[in-house]
Amino acid sequence: MQTIAGTAYVATATAKRPLAVRLVAWLIALDAGYRNAHHLAACGDERLDDMGITRATAEAEFARRLGDQDRAPVAAPGW
Repeated sequence: MQTIAGTAYVATATAKRPLAVRLVAWLIALDAGYRNAHHLAACGDERLDDMGITRATAEAEFARRLGDQDRAPVAAPGW
């Protein structure tokens, strides 16, 4: 799974770029985070075990990205 959210965040941190460019970069980072969380939630249990992630952690990250804190269990530190 490729993670581009980290690179998109660097693009939003540059304050010298025009507002429209920073807004587009922020939207790209938001979309990348959602897609990464969705892919993580859709992974099989075997693949999650290979990555060292539990199903509860994957579902918590997905719920956090959706903004649904009522459904989200407490996420593991480092997420």
